Formats: sequence, C-alpha cells, structure tokens
Amino acid sequence: MDPIVAKQEPLGQALGQALGEAIESTLPDSQTRKRKIHCKQELIIMSLQTFYSQRTDLTEIMELLQGTSIISLRLIDWFVTNYAKRHTIGYILGGQEFMVYMSYKSQLKAYSKKLFDPFCRRERIMFSLPGTEQFITTVGKLNFFRWAIEKNVIEYLKKHRETVEAEMNTHMKQLSRSRSTRNTTNSSNETEVTSKRVRTAFQTSPPQTLCRRDVEINVGFD
Repeated sequence: MDPIVAKQEPLGQALGQALGEAIESTLPDSQTRKRKIHCKQELIIMSLQTFYSQRTDLTEIMELLQGTSIISLRLIDWFVTNYAKRHTIGYILGGQEFMVYMSYKSQLKAYSKKLFDPFCRRERIMFSLPGTEQFITTVGKLNFFRWAIEKNVIEYLKKHRETVEAEMNTHMKQLSRSRSTRNTTNSSNETEVTSKRVRTAFQTSPPQTLCRRDVEINVGFD
C-alpha cells in the first residue's frame, strides 16, 4: 500500500470523528429539550423583574395589578380590544405615531394570549416588587401591563377614562338588551308553537260515523 494513502485514511477517519463529535455537542440534550417550553417564560420573568424594579410608581402599579385602581381591568381590556380599534386611537410616542390596537395585536401575536393577558387566566406565579410582599399573579398579566405602561396606554386612559367608560357602558347595555330581546323572541316562538299544537289538538273533529239500528214499531187503530 502506498504510504501516502495509508496516512490519509487515518487522517480522514479522525476528521470524521471530530466532525461528528462537534455536531453532537451542538445538539440539546434531553433535559434541555424538556425545559425548552419553559425557557421563553423564564426569560420574560427576568425582563419583567428588571422593568418593575426600576419603576418609581410602584403603588399605582400594584393598584393596577390587583384591580383596585380607578381604571378597571375590564375598561383597559375593552379599550385596547374595542375602543382603540373602532376609533383608530393613536398618538405620538418617541417621535413616531403609535397605534394602540395595531400594537396590541402585534404583541398578542408575538406572545400569545398565555403570555399577554390583563386577566389572571393562566398559570399563577409568585412575584414581588421592591418594598412589597410577594403576591400571586401571571406572566401574561405582568407582561401586558409592562406594555401598557411603556406605551402610555394607561396615561391615555387616565385622560379619557370617562369618555371610554361611557361608551363601554352604553355598549354593554345594548348588548344586554339585544340578548334579552333574542331570548324573549325565542321564548315567544316556542310558546306560539306549543299553542298551535294545543289548538290543533282541540280543533280536530272526531270522526263522523253513521249508525244503523233496526227498531220494532207497533201501530194501533182505535
């Protein structure tokens, strides 16, 4: 065998083995794959801790998170999902026009409802702010309010709360009235159908039959 070829074969095997080990080292182990689903949430929690720890309005933030603020959670949710869309609400933020509804939809698409929701409707966690005791909340709620605070959504609602709230209440009343009317209509239709069935049962004539009987008659002459 040519000595040059003999040297090339071990060298090729060594390179192949080294390449295989390098590729294997870049693949996540089974434990990493199991934890992959939690990585995004954990990273968000870390960024949330950094954000909230730097705030100076923690009292107001706690009121928002605990639902004791004059700006209710229902009002905030209705504003970003309905009012902002209907009225195309936008304002200048950082020298650029900021559209509330478009930004909300973009955040929702990026995080999903699980990690971006003003209500505590998902997995609970223990969270604490500087100078406060730990409290139960969700990553989605903390993440939503970070966006609402950073993008001045809360500030906008402070200035226009009465207008937004009045429209929300009117909308809710109309919705309730519409549901009530629909239920009444359905009930009336059911009653009418039942009444027709009863009338049909009473108005149906019994079958007419002809009976023939032989009767003996005695005729007398005085």
